Amino acid sequence: MATGNELSTRSIDKKRWLVLVLQMLVGSVTAYVYNLTIYIGPLQEQKGWDPTVVVLVWTIMMVVGLPGSLIGGKLNAKFGSRFTLKVGGLAFGLAVILSSFSTSAMMFVVTDSLACLMMYVIYVSQLANVGALFPDKSAFATGLFIAATALGTAIMAPFIEWLTRTMDLMHGIALQGAIYGIIVIVCGFIIIDAPKGYMPANMEQKLGEEELSKYADRPNYTVMQILKKPSFWLLIIGVVLGTAFCNGLSANLSLVAQAAVSVGTAAGALFYSLWQIASAVGGILVGIMSDKWFGPVKSFMLLCIVCAAASILLLAGGVSQYTLFLIVIAILGLGSGAVLTLIPDTSLQIFGERNFGFTYGILVFSGAGASLIGTQITTRCAPAMTFTYGAALCAAGAVMFFIIAAMLRREAKKETGTPAEQ
Repeated sequence: MATGNELSTRSIDKKRWLVLVLQMLVGSVTAYVYNLTIYIGPLQEQKGWDPTVVVLVWTIMMVVGLPGSLIGGKLNAKFGSRFTLKVGGLAFGLAVILSSFSTSAMMFVVTDSLACLMMYVIYVSQLANVGALFPDKSAFATGLFIAATALGTAIMAPFIEWLTRTMDLMHGIALQGAIYGIIVIVCGFIIIDAPKGYMPANMEQKLGEEELSKYADRPNYTVMQILKKPSFWLLIIGVVLGTAFCNGLSANLSLVAQAAVSVGTAAGALFYSLWQIASAVGGILVGIMSDKWFGPVKSFMLLCIVCAAASILLLAGGVSQYTLFLIVIAILGLGSGAVLTLIPDTSLQIFGERNFGFTYGILVFSGAGASLIGTQITTRCAPAMTFTYGAALCAAGAVMFFIIAAMLRREAKKETGTPAEQ
């Protein structure tokens, strides 16, 4: 006769893919703030608001990533993802609705920044939930979630643009706040939280006793334990070095393409579309690679090596070679998506779920520093120097992740007497 635990496991096994789809939906609607660019023109025309003030939301979005992740991580650890989505969805929807009552550009920035904060609160809980429900393929599931969220956000753009043309601008924003908030809250009632130590039945059947023990005894460090680990501080440096170039290209690829291969703004935009598609594919592919063969840290190292090699190849062939430039951009786009998958997966696999909000928030904040470095390079340097610096940063990132892998093995051996899987 099956025990209650077995029945529970079977039930979760059947529902976890539905939960992943619902989390993708939530991720798409809460990423509404990424489509702010659609509102900049209409807000200037109808309200007379200075675009340079409105775009401050982007800067603040990077700043609130850390506190939002910390809050979301704490709520998720104490109450679970169901509760976090309900509370976060209500707060997110109200913040968007409140922004529709703005009487000045700065008021709009403040209220929309509250929506950004709640987006991170929800997002970090989603990542933890996906990782907990898919211990057998956490990187793949995370990559799929991130890719689908990015594509869903892109699909939303025409709907948002249509609203700006068919109804009053502020009424359209309020309507979206209500719709998106309700979607998140409803999903919060439907999704499930994985019980502690959950492993799907097929995972238990495929793995031997020693491997099962490894998953059952996954690390779950306290904040103080994390802060005492040299590997944590090295990981911050590794993220900065390894992601700076791709982050910089992601922000300014159109301009770089125009300068490198002498194309117009329309073609530059097509290069960015290629980048986005490659990014979605890259997150999934590297997720599979991490789950099946290398683990997140070694995957990060290999990713940096590939990006450095691609940049060097472009420099050797000439940055003005259109076909070669296109191929290299596709490769680097894959790397950009891989980074979005590997950062949360590294945090979960190396430091555990208990303080995921803390570790992920710190790494996201580090990524913001990397973006600052990368955007300075891609906006200030000629294409040849841009890819020269990019190759150097990626190579330095590869070396750093090699050191991190060695450090993690040393720390694991010191704690348990056995090497960790990286």
